[in-house]
Amino acid sequence: MGQADEISWLDIGQRRDQGHVLWDYGRLKQLLPELVAPDSQYPALCVFLGNKTRDAGLRQLYPQNNIRRHRSNTAVGLRRDIRSFNSARPCLIVEGNLTGGIQDSLYNCGIAEGYPITWDATSEDATVRTVLARLVFPFSDIVCIFAADLPSHTYIIDFLLDCINLGAASTLPTPVRPRIVIVFERTDGGATSEIEEAEAFYQQLSVATFNAQRELFSALNIVRLDGRLSEIARYKHLSAFIAGQLDDMTMVRQDHKALFNARHLVAFFQSAREHLVEEAHLPFNFVKATRADRPVATSLSAHLAHYQDAAMLAGVDYGQLAPSIASALLMDHYRPGMPGKLTNCVVACRG
Repeated sequence: MGQADEISWLDIGQRRDQGHVLWDYGRLKQLLPELVAPDSQYPALCVFLGNKTRDAGLRQLYPQNNIRRHRSNTAVGLRRDIRSFNSARPCLIVEGNLTGGIQDSLYNCGIAEGYPITWDATSEDATVRTVLARLVFPFSDIVCIFAADLPSHTYIIDFLLDCINLGAASTLPTPVRPRIVIVFERTDGGATSEIEEAEAFYQQLSVATFNAQRELFSALNIVRLDGRLSEIARYKHLSAFIAGQLDDMTMVRQDHKALFNARHLVAFFQSAREHLVEEAHLPFNFVKATRADRPVATSLSAHLAHYQDAAMLAGVDYGQLAPSIASALLMDHYRPGMPGKLTNCVVACRG
């Protein structure tokens, strides 16, 4: 396996019939046996979008990783943070470009698994954005965008708006949606112009989309790098900021029962990948994914109605009946091996 293939994860290809295909190099699954305790380790996914500035930042943020040696040729790459990999909350580093190169299907034969996209993929840019927004982001804690690697601030806004317009990507609670971090380079215009620039950016993004933003991310932050400092000093603030955001997201996920161990993360991602290529317009339902091979019986409503009628004839009121129904539903939905943290929402998401 080449150095590029070692961290290659997801890509978009074009079939001979001009349709598109999602290529999965299996990188996430490959990391599972490398973990010391996948059942008790809860990975954090940090997405970094950009190019040269992104790579320079990653070298400072993750100095123990050899960022120069391993580069992905795909639209989305995945590497592990060596420093935290054996910890209870290992960090997985996702690298992405907002424009992924289309590859011929024969290029990936024997290397990656292909999943034909059934919906209308209008362009390669739009398809890559859809994969990021609806497959990668739902599993991510931080999405860090390096503005210097993109054509303009408007380009960033258009990207975020495109993602927002796709709607909610999953059924998980809004607070666990990823936090967006926009990284700008400090200019020579001084503090006043930088504040004005940040305010203008927020204003452009907020117009007519304030409520819709929550469908995609839970927070939007801007971090300014001081280009006058050395690379080590320049990225020290960003490193501390990201670490703080990850700590916050860990607590938020715990509070909302959405902190998954590595084994569950891989299984959920595989289900979400199949969901994406078939029904990208619908949010991914984590609870339904746990019982994909055992769907809710279509006769459930009729059985419940019969049970209620029989109870009424026996003189049992609804107050006495409700606990037994709730218990039966919970036991039916709580599959062996299902994440315990999903117990609180199985009834709400059962439909």
